[in-house]
Amino acid sequence: MFATKMYQSNIDFVLIYFILLFHNVVISTPVINIYKTVSLSSTSDTEGVAESVTSGILLALQHCQNVFLWDKWNCTNVEFHRLTKSTATKEAAFSKAILAAAVVHSITRDCSRGDIQDCSCKPVRNELRGYNSNHRKNIQSVTDSTLDEANDSNSIKDWSWSGCSDDTSFGNLVAKDYITFEDDVFGSVGKHNYRVGREIVYQTMIKRCRCHGVSGSCSTKTCWMQVAPFKDVARKLKEKYNKAVRLSQDNVEAAVALSNSIKNDKKYLPAPEYALVYLEQSPDYCILNATNGWPGTKGRTCSKTLSEFTSVSERKSCRNLCRQCGHRVKKETRTVKKSCNCNFQWCCSVKCDICLEKVERHYCV
Repeated sequence: MFATKMYQSNIDFVLIYFILLFHNVVISTPVINIYKTVSLSSTSDTEGVAESVTSGILLALQHCQNVFLWDKWNCTNVEFHRLTKSTATKEAAFSKAILAAAVVHSITRDCSRGDIQDCSCKPVRNELRGYNSNHRKNIQSVTDSTLDEANDSNSIKDWSWSGCSDDTSFGNLVAKDYITFEDDVFGSVGKHNYRVGREIVYQTMIKRCRCHGVSGSCSTKTCWMQVAPFKDVARKLKEKYNKAVRLSQDNVEAAVALSNSIKNDKKYLPAPEYALVYLEQSPDYCILNATNGWPGTKGRTCSKTLSEFTSVSERKSCRNLCRQCGHRVKKETRTVKKSCNCNFQWCCSVKCDICLEKVERHYCV
């Protein structure tokens, strides 16, 4: 059982720090003074927690850009930081949720690996007891079905819980303490979306099993719960983004006032508990916005690749990014050098020819 500790910090500094590094900006003393450094309570392993949080931030940014690669809004470094602050658009809702999810995910994995002293994995002897009916209904379908198998008297003979499962509770604790909110409408919406992000890590957990038996047979299996690969978490959050619920500011203010009147720390909003919510209409991402530093879609690359592995958003990217924004699609052909006809030479090298290949690029003009 880990010791509960309060990690008082300001996540803005870490976000600014990495974004400036991405843009090759020198981190100067004035920047350090404006955005105070990560300040953790005295503990023998605060460095491990801080490193895990910063890894989570980078994980969030990377996967945000991956899932929005072919969208008008493509989660640029500067936009990601801006939208994790006071705005309340759909994109801000997603940014907040994936940031919280990535911090929980990163800390949970580091805890299971033993990289953070104050936490560990969860002994699975209590695993079935821990997944009560209220939580199990939210877990990903593949996990839910396997848990049902575990409760089935016939299935339980074939496998059992063993080892150590990932425990998201410490990651949740740290994520809550790293991210602060204003006590207003925007803060309540932000807190809701952060909570959705933290919860999605738990909901998408999957069962992993290891076989045991003579000569490689699988007569018995031991199983444990593990956080899903973060690309699956990001994909699930993108689905929630597509179904995000817009709330009126008046309704949110009423809900916040009611929570304050009964001194309830949890400010429940008039929306589904695990839905992303937003207040403001998104701007037109086709258009350059110098104030926010948004470049628009002119110059963006689109794809005309057609294969069984091409996503719907990639197939429609030229229409979505260019034509819908009033731009034309321009094709550019370049000749690039690539290694080809590679052969292994005994011993021990690989020799390749240099081939010229024509590569097509499509972009908006």
